[in-house]
Order: sequence, then structure tokens, then C-alpha cells
Amino acid sequence: MKKILLSILLLGHWAAEAQPSISIKKDTIGSSTIKFTTSCYGNTDSSIMFINLHENESTSVDAAKQVLETSKKYCVTQLQFKNIRFITFSCVGKNFTVDPNRIFTSRGALASLKKNSHAYSDEIFSEALKLVNRFGAGYTTTFVNNKKLVIALHNNTNGEPLSIITYKSGSESKNAADVYMNLQQDPDDFFLTTEKMIFGYLKQKGFNVVLQDNENALDDGSLSVYAGKKKIPYINIEAQVGHLAEQQKMIGAVLEYIKIKNL
Repeated sequence: MKKILLSILLLGHWAAEAQPSISIKKDTIGSSTIKFTTSCYGNTDSSIMFINLHENESTSVDAAKQVLETSKKYCVTQLQFKNIRFITFSCVGKNFTVDPNRIFTSRGALASLKKNSHAYSDEIFSEALKLVNRFGAGYTTTFVNNKKLVIALHNNTNGEPLSIITYKSGSESKNAADVYMNLQQDPDDFFLTTEKMIFGYLKQKGFNVVLQDNENALDDGSLSVYAGKKKIPYINIEAQVGHLAEQQKMIGAVLEYIKIKNL
């Protein structure tokens, strides 16, 4: 009986340890409140940041949480707004929509606002842009700046016009300094990084990988462009939605790189 009781206590202790520590921060853009939910596992190394900017890309978050449960060392932060991809808000009596991965430069944020919102005057867009710029600056201050490595978690869909092929010979090729494409890998599953050393490591491991042209990449307001300009080491782990096992393998490769380089 004592052995059974001890086993139950140990299992309960293990289960408690396996649960992540969760913290929530909130910020606003105009009329809308955006939540940041951070799940931390074990003794957290805050210099390494896993982030998810599109709430509807849930495979990436599931993959990260399952891998990080075993690492006992890192956190993953999700930007959450109504379980949708874009952020909608009101300003000066008008409605706006912006992509949360297009808010990290003023030029990119304005382009995203104009693309996804109604046609307003420059003066009205200027007021909305002030709110988005403040929000983007707050996000980078909290989750990106001064990090040793930022890992963004994204998903795409089969046939979507974003894959390693897009960077090899398509519309994104002008933004790439180098591309390695493994024909044995699904083109929808690929890395993008701002760092040549990381590119070389992932290429050697046989993954599809893009090295961003940090000097000449189009300023679309994305976090990769921001990180490239600010010289913040950055990796985007992009995988087709539902490719959980492959994205877990990709995340595992990044953890191996962190360990080898003693980051």
C-alpha cells in the first residue's frame, strides 16, 4: 500500500512539473485588446524566444509546446486575437485591419493597413499608423530586442504561394541571399534565417532553408526584415499546416544548434 501511495505521489509530482508556467500580457491597438500568452518550461532561458504571430497557425504552436516540454528550458509566446490571422481595430471612427507580422517597420505597417482596410485619406491612415507603430515597438521591446535568438513559428497550406520554391525561383527570390532546396523534402516545410552560420548548419542537416538578404530584402514590415536590419539572430520555422511531426523535427534541429553553439 505504501509503495502504491508513493507511486501516486511521484506521478502527481511529475505531472505538476510537466505543466508549463503560463503568464499573460495585454496591449491595445485602438479599440482592440491583444493578448500575449507565454508558456515556459522548466528553468527558462529568456535569451532564446519562440514566438507565434498568427493565431490560426496552430500546428506550429502545438509542435513547439510538445518539443519544449522535453527541453525544460524555453518559452513560447502566442499573440492572440479572436483566434484569427489578422488584427482588426477602430480608430477615429474608422475600421482597420493589419497583419501582425507586418507591423515591425512603419513602411510595412502602412502598406499592410492600406492593403487590408478600406480606402481612407492619408490623414486617417496616419492616425491608425501611429497606433500600430506603438504596438509594434512595444512587442519588439518585450519579446525580440536583445535576444540571442528569436524563433518564429509559422504554418502555410498546401499549394499556397509561399514555399522554398517561392524563394528559389519565384516572387520572393529577390529577398534571398542564398537558398538550399532538398528535393526529398516537402517544399512547404522550410526555414528562413537572417544568419549565414545558421543557414549553413541547417543546409548541412538537409533541410530546406533560405538565407535572407538582410541589406536588400523588401521592407514589408515582417519580423524577419526587422531582425535583419537590427542584427538580431532570427529563424522562421515554416511548415505546412498538419505537418506536426516534421515541424517538431525542425524545432529539434534548432535546439541542437543552440546546444552546439552554447547560446
